[in-house]
Amino acid sequence: MWEHSNTSLPRAAARRASFNKVVRFTNERTGEHLADARVASALQDRVTGLLNYTGLQFPEGLWLVPADEIHTVGMRFPIDVAFLDHNHVILAAWSVPPGFQVRALGAKSVLELPAGQLQNSQPGDRLKALAL
Repeated sequence: MWEHSNTSLPRAAARRASFNKVVRFTNERTGEHLADARVASALQDRVTGLLNYTGLQFPEGLWLVPADEIHTVGMRFPIDVAFLDHNHVILAAWSVPPGFQVRALGAKSVLELPAGQLQNSQPGDRLKALAL
């Protein structure tokens, strides 16, 4: 998991405990496994996000906690984003190309996934989160 050649985990992030935690997200309505997402709870990890990555491949993802907005300025690839409330219910979900900033009022966290990964998910869906 997370050992793809096109993904490089920054060394500083690898040393932080929160960034080494992984959570499996499954859509409860569809049963679809969405991601095994790294947890970015430290401020530096949330600010940097996926900027140092060259892409994401399933099942990779990044869960920013807490967060209610993200940007793709400086990124070289599109992503799908799900804005989640405190119960992991999707408040908003978008495909975001490089160079944009998006926000969802009321969101408590944001799940960043490979582009196209949220095609079967919609606002109102609850995601099951299981620590791996």
